[in-house]
Amino acid sequence: MALFDALCDLQNPASEQELDVVRALVPALPGELEAYLRITNGANVKQTNFAALTPWGGRHITLDQFWPATRQRPAGSSIETCTNYLRREWMLPQTVLVIAGDVESNSICMSCEPGAFGVIYLWDDTRSYPNEASKPIGTLSEVLDYMAPIAASLDAFAAMLTDKDTARAQAAAANQTGA
Repeated sequence: MALFDALCDLQNPASEQELDVVRALVPALPGELEAYLRITNGANVKQTNFAALTPWGGRHITLDQFWPATRQRPAGSSIETCTNYLRREWMLPQTVLVIAGDVESNSICMSCEPGAFGVIYLWDDTRSYPNEASKPIGTLSEVLDYMAPIAASLDAFAAMLTDKDTARAQAAAANQTGA
């Protein structure tokens, strides 16, 4: 798996209790995410940069880290806390988990929705969000103005991670070609 080749600073595996917390957040948990959490409950990455082609253009993103299942320290981020925050504040669908973050407050999300099960999305923090009076959003199709698919799986996402110069060049090339 490319994912585990990309990681460093592995943590202890998630406990069954922590896995249950994540499982309770979505109708079904992708096996790839569960396998990752059974090996390491959060991790840093060796190469933290990637280029993402979004509807808003090619983007160079610097990943912060993959979140643990639950908060490991009082001020720490986790799949549970970040998912619940985006659901409460920005109407993230109930079928999506926040699995990582970047250094600019964007979120890396994983779909648990049929038809897009396991797909990795970028939640773009710079986009305009629905106002708080909007009805709750229930599906991915209703938030695609704020989210862009960036990889077919967690492993495919990990394979995108590279050095800063390569990611910047890939994003610039995408902006020039539109592909």
